[in-house]
Amino acid sequence: TAPSGKSEAHRFNPFWARFSVARHAEIGITRMAVEAQGQNVPIGGFLNPDDRESFASAFSRALATAKAR
Repeated sequence: TAPSGKSEAHRFNPFWARFSVARHAEIGITRMAVEAQGQNVPIGGFLNPDDRESFASAFSRALATAKAR
């Protein structure tokens, strides 16, 4: 959901989905996105640096679990 209140929904097949994380040495995670089949959807931009780290870890584990099914 955007600050304007606009909401979007995206669906990804876990087999094709990839979670990408961009990091800065001093800041930590600067960008997270889910990518698949030409789509690139940024996620978690509103999170503070500590929450980004924990979210990235949890999301990576969840995606790996979904791919294993």
